[in-house]
Amino acid sequence: MKINIITLFILLLSFGLYAQGPITGKVIDAQTKESLIGASIENKALKINTLTNANGNFNIFIKTPQMLSISYLGYVTKDTLITTLLNEVVISLQPDTRILNEVVVNTGYQKLNKERSTGAFEQLNAKQLDRVVSPNLISRLDGNVSGLVFNRTNQENDISIRGRSTLFAAAQPLIVIDDFPYEGDLSNINPNDVESITVLKDAAAASVWGTRAGNGVIVITTKKGKVNQPLKVTFNANTTLRQKPDLFYEPRMSTAEFIGIEQQLFSRGFYTPLETSINKAPLSPVVELLIAKRDGTQTAAQVDAQIAALSQLDIRNDMEKHLYQNDLQQQYYLQLSGGSLAQRYQFSLGYDTQKADLVGNQQKRISLNAGNSFSLFKQKLEINQNASLIFGNRVNNNLGIQNLSLNSGTGFIYPYAQLMNENGNAATFTRQYRNSFTQGAASKGLLDWTYQP
Repeated sequence: MKINIITLFILLLSFGLYAQGPITGKVIDAQTKESLIGASIENKALKINTLTNANGNFNIFIKTPQMLSISYLGYVTKDTLITTLLNEVVISLQPDTRILNEVVVNTGYQKLNKERSTGAFEQLNAKQLDRVVSPNLISRLDGNVSGLVFNRTNQENDISIRGRSTLFAAAQPLIVIDDFPYEGDLSNINPNDVESITVLKDAAAASVWGTRAGNGVIVITTKKGKVNQPLKVTFNANTTLRQKPDLFYEPRMSTAEFIGIEQQLFSRGFYTPLETSINKAPLSPVVELLIAKRDGTQTAAQVDAQIAALSQLDIRNDMEKHLYQNDLQQQYYLQLSGGSLAQRYQFSLGYDTQKADLVGNQQKRISLNAGNSFSLFKQKLEINQNASLIFGNRVNNNLGIQNLSLNSGTGFIYPYAQLMNENGNAATFTRQYRNSFTQGAASKGLLDWTYQP
């Protein structure tokens, strides 16, 4: 009798330890006890996997003892040893707080984990900003933040978030740098000094900054020293060379064709109202020659010879030679940072220079940033000292082709115009008034009215 009981016990033990067959189970959240739908259960030994159903239940084949791996997005993967087929297995997964803490939203007033933040936002770190090589922070934001709109119709750095939010008031978003509102030009900030940028896109930011946040908020955090970090020296430099515009890329009619149209229009009296205008409206040199030929002040042979010479010219040749150049940008940046348990420090020096694609236009910028942080009373009190100095110099001597036109703002320029004459001096340009009117100013005791760009 004793031998039979022992034998039965051994058989039951063996069945429990080495049984094979399907096993049922359930996967739940360790904190809320709610079922996790779509959790992955994998039997790596048998290379079998399945997913939990709408109730969090699963069914999988196993040979005991065997290990099951349970994983779910946002939770810590768990390995569970199964030793028996007799009971339903309940497996609880812990939320992966490391993933949640990776994204920290900086509202300019406080820092929140992603799951605690309300409203729409987008965040860029220093690595993402460095994808674009530019001395201008605005250029680095362009194309990297959805919903950030750039107005390219003016010369200012006009930006808005999710389109224009008002008709008559300012539509610029609020700029916050290191927890303080910034009223200066965003292009003055050296992008190498920026650690991260958070763009708050909706009215949730108004709970922090009030009505000023109605157009959205751009929160900028600059680089700082770190606790218990030895002296760290960072230096980077880059050079960007862009080719000047190809003015011959866009197909246009030849100068001879343009003059042919002017001759045709003149024969039909198109220029008569301008010729008799009391405002002395400007006329192109070819039209002036045709008037001289008609009135007999010059012979037909003289006029035809001058028009033939003008038909060989193309203003684009002079513009490429004297107006445009290759755009050259250079950036240099040096940073020193470090810290102990009670102090953190950071110092940076940046130098940017640019020779624009328009000859005579250039800009330079020197930026200095220094910061010191002291922790007192066992890190219960922190004192921050920060200083930022920017020295900028911008020269705009070349306005491009917008001033090379018969009338201001029209943009029309006759193709046989010249910027330099045959002697290498600045040529006289017809602009605003007829040449016969401006050339007579000196004889009347006035200053020279001729226009020489």
